[in-house]
Amino acid sequence: MGVVLRVAALLGGLLLGVLALDDLGAVRFLAAFADTDAADVTVALGYVLVATLFGGAMLSLPAPRAAGIVFIIAGLIGIFVGSSTAWGNALVWGGGAVILAILCFIAHRIKRGKERRVRERELREPPHRQPHPRARRRRRQLRDHPGHAVGSGLFHRLHARHADDRPGAAEGDGA
Repeated sequence: MGVVLRVAALLGGLLLGVLALDDLGAVRFLAAFADTDAADVTVALGYVLVATLFGGAMLSLPAPRAAGIVFIIAGLIGIFVGSSTAWGNALVWGGGAVILAILCFIAHRIKRGKERRVRERELREPPHRQPHPRARRRRRQLRDHPGHAVGSGLFHRLHARHADDRPGAAEGDGA
């Protein structure tokens, strides 16, 4: 369920960003005729709104809490621009961003709950017995080179076989 909400926030953020960018093109065209400072500020804040919508969409999958914060910022910018300028559609984009922020916060809560349940399950289960590193190395040596592994007894058997050939060696001492 959390992944579905994060994907919905991703797609919604991209859709809102593209629609706001398209609407911003019309505002920019009209602002060129008005040639006032207020129109220029409206266009600049519109680009910031579009950038935060795309940024929130980008963060919605890996970090839903951060995406929610970015969508809240986009919503505040959209509501501010829509209520104080002639670009009334900015209210729609700001309201949509607030809804996407709510989706992201719910998705974060679901993701955090799943991670907590996994941690609790790992704490309840006894840890698996891991063999000593030397034991693993010895098993690997025996598997790869059965006659040459350290401690395989091959050296001792060969040494015992040739013990009577050495001068001064006692019979059967095995050394």
